[in-house]
Amino acid sequence: MARAIDFAPISGQPSLRLRLASGYFTLTGVVSLALTALAVGWALSGNAELRTALRTHPLRPLGNALFAVGFLVAGHYLGKGSRRAAIVAVTVFCVPVLTALFGEATLGNAVIGGIGILIIFSIRDELT
Repeated sequence: MARAIDFAPISGQPSLRLRLASGYFTLTGVVSLALTALAVGWALSGNAELRTALRTHPLRPLGNALFAVGFLVAGHYLGKGSRRAAIVAVTVFCVPVLTALFGEATLGNAVIGGIGILIIFSIRDELT
């Protein structure tokens, strides 16, 4: 397999694409954690609809938080060029795509997951 063009030969830094991928995963993790914490806080502070949803699905916020941590870990290690992080990232992003295909998640989740998978496949030659 041919090596990818090194767009940062002088600085020795990861390529721009690799840094953007790392930033995308890190940003997704931070936003997911913030939205999960906001929803749980809002449910506990008195919103009746969210409180009911939290009572009927008490483990869903934990699952969302674990996915967000997976995004953060993948983003961190992708910034270092780790192939293992790409495997973790594809695994984490496949879940919303598959659940959207089977009717459990929204189309927005599938779009975000699809973009993440495409990003990983675009940088696969740069990972070690």
